[in-house]
Amino acid sequence: MERCRGEHSVDVPVPPLTRNVKGRIRLPGSHEGRWPVDEWKRVLHGDRVTQDRMARGFAGTRPVVVVRVGEQLRAFRDRCPHAGAPLSGGDLSDGRVRCPRHGWSFDVSGGTCAAHPDYSLRLLEVRERDGWIEVLDPEVF
Repeated sequence: MERCRGEHSVDVPVPPLTRNVKGRIRLPGSHEGRWPVDEWKRVLHGDRVTQDRMARGFAGTRPVVVVRVGEQLRAFRDRCPHAGAPLSGGDLSDGRVRCPRHGWSFDVSGGTCAAHPDYSLRLLEVRERDGWIEVLDPEVF
């Protein structure tokens, strides 16, 4: 750790500065408003997630959509990657969610859009614990 000398010859420790992936300066120990990597956030109660239907919940203040397709749970942000429309207002059928704004459909298992491969859903890690659906992804938003 470097030391900084002031006008009055007082040594003050200066922590090393690092930059995050966007090039912004990051102070040691800060999460820059993000969740710690090992923290799961409750989104909604598991009873609200029924087979082949979308359920909208919140991870903190961030809207998230959770679906149950077969035995698998899938979760993604409630925002179309193309148009920004809330995907929870669209339709879910055959494992694909359809955007209500432009009709693009995304596969909920892999997040891909067959018609527009440059756009895909940002899938979140999801689990069911003690009756609650929880998500983990500190860099989703």
